[in-house]
Amino acid sequence: MQHALETTRGFQGDDDHRAPRGAAEIMGISQPAVSRLLDGLEESLKITLFDRATGRLVPTVEAQLFYAELPRAFSSYERLRTVAEDIRFGRKGSLHIASMPALGLGFVPDTIAEYSRVLSYSPILGQFSG
Repeated sequence: MQHALETTRGFQGDDDHRAPRGAAEIMGISQPAVSRLLDGLEESLKITLFDRATGRLVPTVEAQLFYAELPRAFSSYERLRTVAEDIRFGRKGSLHIASMPALGLGFVPDTIAEYSRVLSYSPILGQFSG
């Protein structure tokens, strides 16, 4: 997934700066590396993104349509990274408690209070039955 993201970033950088050289500078890689990324992207997508007939890269209509979707894709990817980090650090999830009524008067509320101090962002669901 990371490779696909870098490839599309190369495409975005190229379209933003109108030349592989500009994309290369932004990405911190060589211009030939950007060209290889773009060739690989076209091959994997099975669409032509650039007209190369003039010796320059001219974005095709397909490239413009693809480019329009990139901000949403990058935003979704960043959201996935945030979710993964939240899971890794225990900031995602919920606590489910089932208890006898007697424990619901002292022990369970104290435990929930302690849990809430540590993980204040996790929902707590309780069920007390007798």
